[in-house]
This record gives sequence, structure tokens and C-alpha cells, in this order.
Amino acid sequence: MSALRALIVDDNLLIRDIVDRTLKSRGFETVQAVDAEAGIKCVEGRAMPHLAVIDVMLPGKIDGVGLCQFLRSRPDGKDAVIVMITASDKRKEADRSLSAGADILIGKPFSPRQFWIQVDSLLKDRRLRT
Repeated sequence: MSALRALIVDDNLLIRDIVDRTLKSRGFETVQAVDAEAGIKCVEGRAMPHLAVIDVMLPGKIDGVGLCQFLRSRPDGKDAVIVMITASDKRKEADRSLSAGADILIGKPFSPRQFWIQVDSLLKDRRLRT
């Protein structure tokens, strides 16, 4: 079986690195972007990643919720796991994120272990991992 692929979109380098290391240590191939526009370019003309980790608040014209909607609207986007992350009020962002198609909203800061436990559960639910 080929490696699972993940898209990580956050303007915070530290968060991107934490998520990247966490996923790579579990065998993922990852690609990173600093904003939604760059995230879109990362997936254009390519198969949808199995997992997308997206910050709600991104710089630029499209925020993380808009990117989530874009990814979910792709013909191959319905089966992907989309994890939104936020440093904002989690209750405020939960409705927007989940309505846009996110599977879960995780508040920052988070530990890599806590992050992985939640992501792994979603991947197993989608039968992307055993």
C-alpha cells in the first residue's frame, strides 16, 4: 500500500513543523502551504490528499474555512479527512468549520500525541488506516 498523503496549511511555521513531524513519523508523505491559495496550488492537478490539516485563520483572500469548502467540493474530496485547527474561540469556529465540511476542529495549542490520537481515529473510521 502506498503512503498516505497529507496537506498541511498554516501560516505558523512552528505548527506546520509539529504537524509535519507527527505525520511523517507515522509514514505520511506531506506537503505544506502558508495560505489557502498555496494550498490550492498544492492539490491542483493531483489526487486529493487523504488528510488535510488547515488553520481556520489564514492570510489572504481565502481563509481556512474557504479552503475546506474547496477541498470538500472536489469530486475526490468527500472521502478525505479534513482537520481544522484554531487558536481562536473553538466554540465560535466550530459551526463554521463543521458546516464547511471539516471532520473535526482542534484547538491550539495541542500536543502531537493528542493531535495524532484524534486524527488516527478519523482515519480508521474512513478505513484509510487499520
